[in-house]
Amino acid sequence: MKQQFLLLLLLCTAFSVFAQSEQLKAAVLNYDDIQDVKALMKLELGVQLPNSVQVRVDNFLRDARVNESEKINPFLDWSLDVEAVFTHEATGTEKKIDAFYYREYERDPAANSWKDVGTNYPMRVRFAPPLAGKWVCTLSMAVKGKRFPETFQLEFNVKVSDAPGYVSVHENKRNLQRDGALFYPVGVNFPSPIMGVDVYHSLDGNRTILFQPNESHKVTKLEQWLSYRQDIANYHDMGGRYIRTLQTGWSSLLEFEKKGNYYDRQPYAWEQDKLLEYCEQNGISVYFNLMQQEPFMKYGNYDMSDWDFSHYHHETYNVYDEYPAYCYSDGKKEPYEMFLDEDDIRYHQQRMRYYISRYGYSTSIYLFELLSEPWHLNQVGGMSEPITEATPLGDSVRKALQHYHETIAAYIKKDLGHTEHLIGIDVICPLLYSDAICIDQSVYCPDIDVISFNPYSKTPEKLVIAKSSENTIVTMDENSMYKTVYSIHDKAGKPVLIAEGGVGDNFFACGDYGQQYVDMMTFGFSGLAGYNSWVGWYTGQERTLPPVVVAQQFMNSKELSQTLTADSGNWAQGRQIAKQYGRQKKRAKELQYYVSADGSTAAGYVKNRTFNYHTIRTDSSCYEPGLAASVPLGQLTDIAWNEGTEELYVTGLLKRTSYTIEWFDYKTGQKVLTECQRSRRSYFILKHPALMVTDPENLHPVLWFVIREGCAE
Repeated sequence: MKQQFLLLLLLCTAFSVFAQSEQLKAAVLNYDDIQDVKALMKLELGVQLPNSVQVRVDNFLRDARVNESEKINPFLDWSLDVEAVFTHEATGTEKKIDAFYYREYERDPAANSWKDVGTNYPMRVRFAPPLAGKWVCTLSMAVKGKRFPETFQLEFNVKVSDAPGYVSVHENKRNLQRDGALFYPVGVNFPSPIMGVDVYHSLDGNRTILFQPNESHKVTKLEQWLSYRQDIANYHDMGGRYIRTLQTGWSSLLEFEKKGNYYDRQPYAWEQDKLLEYCEQNGISVYFNLMQQEPFMKYGNYDMSDWDFSHYHHETYNVYDEYPAYCYSDGKKEPYEMFLDEDDIRYHQQRMRYYISRYGYSTSIYLFELLSEPWHLNQVGGMSEPITEATPLGDSVRKALQHYHETIAAYIKKDLGHTEHLIGIDVICPLLYSDAICIDQSVYCPDIDVISFNPYSKTPEKLVIAKSSENTIVTMDENSMYKTVYSIHDKAGKPVLIAEGGVGDNFFACGDYGQQYVDMMTFGFSGLAGYNSWVGWYTGQERTLPPVVVAQQFMNSKELSQTLTADSGNWAQGRQIAKQYGRQKKRAKELQYYVSADGSTAAGYVKNRTFNYHTIRTDSSCYEPGLAASVPLGQLTDIAWNEGTEELYVTGLLKRTSYTIEWFDYKTGQKVLTECQRSRRSYFILKHPALMVTDPENLHPVLWFVIREGCAE
């Protein structure tokens, strides 16, 4: 008996020593006083792994000679899974957060790179507590599927802060909201560092290739990241508060060369930390796209074959290409296959897990979009998209895309339990509202919250092409952007945004970017919940960014918010095109507007369509003979309300009621006229100021208006 007791004591002692050596250790890194943690702001824990685990992690990251059994991949949860569970004492609210692998860097301008300064806490946990009061955090760890007992506990107190909450869908299912108020993003795409980045591994003057095959993770240098950050800072200084970013293969996507291994791209992850911190400190909201399209194309757009799925040149895969293909290609697969193969899907999910763990705490991110322009799946750049074709390949592409969207969205919302952020998808919109075969069925997925599309068009009538019936009625023969937006919402029941859009390639600079002002002023009244300009992030910023800021301010004004949120947000939209008498029946005037559900307010614009990329051109490349012969759209023509033009009118206001109508300038947003007017039996005639376009010193091609019930004495 005594021998058995001694043996049991020895075993217990051995287990105690083992358990102690295997314990996780953690520290709060960004608070000195954990009794004063701020609600909805980042709480960061640094986690120190047990030595026996850390050694095997280091083996994986830095020593290829070690046997696989002696390695632990810190990026895959089936290899290493460190979990934090946060519990709110008063309500029992519980939130599980996965830790992520982390490296600490310093910028090294002399080397134009980053210096790894090391850290005692290579795993991090980030959490933004949503509720004030006492919280308890426990940590646990699983190594290759074996979970160890909880070995760390932390109690901390949270106080209310002035940090914004997460963005959600408004009850009307057409708009967005934050903290009970309308949230209407009008922003600019700042995709990623690209200016000055050699995305083509081109040759310099000495015929030297500018990056090497084993250094595709170093293509973007510190200099380009700092330039990118400065561009965003300049936009912020102008008043810009919304941006869209994309994960690109050359500068931000954290998994490219190696599947399930993000170690070499940790400097890019660190820079994105710093960008997000800047946005949090400066009130910038981020539309965060999780992958630009090149990695799932057979041949990348704009000849960027270094970043496509497998370095295809047209239909032929170059097996001798020494540059790394996207890690999912395996040198033989079709791009769509990685979205159907369940083993590949597991790795895609792990990448999502890492992004959510690292950045998902932030209330500055208002949307995670799964893919940019996914209709390019399997496309050879410059040729037709397989998704639009009634072919076996088209069927496979559509099936794969739907599977990816639905599986990844469900993984984020259900498996990770991350419901704080909106999840969005990008669709090939012109075909979505028709009966075309390429409808992306994932628009119906309940785990997807927002639908976006990317309209590019240079024609002056692009927003309202054909409209013949009552302003607020959608008909079969109508051709307008509102009908597109309405049709998407009618099918999916979700808000619709423009991810990127504008006048289109090769026409950005026509007329010194004058079309940018028109687009930014008018997009917002086509039924959208928000929109982002593609124009402006890389050229002409002093001209292209100010109109975004002016539109942002107007679309978030008190008057617009009241119109869109009154009576549970059941607003109506109206649109109209009208002609000048005696001018070849060309409809040169355009109107779009919103009316509040209670009829007390309205807001919209009136536009002179003779002001367009062609008539204001300063570049001969903008000339198109067909449009030049189109009168009056092909020549600048001033339009006054009382000079033989069809009337424009707003419906949905209260009958026989006095209203104040205010008109605003298209460049500055400043008020230009205030009048009192009485509505008629069923409509309100818009007696607009002159839409002047012929005098460069007195331009008013578009005017905003706001209508409010009642008149000042």
